Amino acid sequence: MMGTKTEACGLYLWKEQVCHGCGARVGELHQLGCDMERCPICGGQLITCSQKHFELVEQGEHTRIPHIQPISNCAVCGVLFPVLFKVPDSEWDKFVPPPLKDEWVCRQCYDKLKMMFPDGWREAN
Repeated sequence: MMGTKTEACGLYLWKEQVCHGCGARVGELHQLGCDMERCPICGGQLITCSQKHFELVEQGEHTRIPHIQPISNCAVCGVLFPVLFKVPDSEWDKFVPPPLKDEWVCRQCYDKLKMMFPDGWREAN
């Protein structure tokens, strides 16, 4: 059985994601020196890793890690790869209840939370 339209679109969107640091597509190697590349030895950011780790990778003694874009979706509605937006921390804390505080929330759902809790979630009855 074929996947749902959402699954198909999600896979397509995932494959189309590129590294914002160097432009590598999913599955391709980052350009050496890209700030998004992970160190295959310790898992940290390769360019800020120890000089020895960087040199071992540069010399080909360790396999480099290709670009992988974690799939992100809105924790409320499930939309894939929501457009990022910024609000002051105080506003986020006022309208976004604790179970969602550290999750992705799309702008449309954030606006709905503000309408649902006009005085903030702490004031909800």
